Amino acid sequence: MQNPALTAILGRFWLGAAGAFGAGLLAFRLDVVDPRAPAFQCVTVGLVAAAAFSLVRGGRAGQAAALLAVFALTRLGLVHSEGWLAGLSGIVLGSGIFVVAMIFDLLARRGIVFFKFVVVGPLLGGVYFAVAPLVDFESLVLGSATATLMRSVFLGVVIGDGVGLGVEVADLLRLALSRARAVTQ
Repeated sequence: MQNPALTAILGRFWLGAAGAFGAGLLAFRLDVVDPRAPAFQCVTVGLVAAAAFSLVRGGRAGQAAALLAVFALTRLGLVHSEGWLAGLSGIVLGSGIFVVAMIFDLLARRGIVFFKFVVVGPLLGGVYFAVAPLVDFESLVLGSATATLMRSVFLGVVIGDGVGLGVEVADLLRLALSRARAVTQ
């Protein structure tokens, strides 16, 4: 027997992940599939954000928090090779994704059916803005700080808009299917 709640969470996850990947392809072209490029975060962080958004929308905020804690601890585990600032960035990024997912869910519960992704993208961009000094400290000190910060914000907006749009499409498909079933019965 199918579990409708699990099916909804998985649908949101896959469409959210596809949205982040698709938005990344539009914005960064094939850099999105290069693990050395920052745009690869459209895949990695996009998957984590899609899972968090899906779990929160499915009423499983505790599981989303646990997932993001594992994400943060994994990044913290890279302290030996990447340094403390990069390790701490995982905690800030994971916490930020959780807060943005909760805001997305709150907007959905308040009856906003579409265009939540327009809010979510800039919010995640703000999280990336906050994380940029931790991740790119050297380039902020040695190079152009504004360019580095804006690239980071743009990456966050692309990931947030992609995941948000994908999750919204999944919710709209679910709503349309439930309305179609109600009409046929």
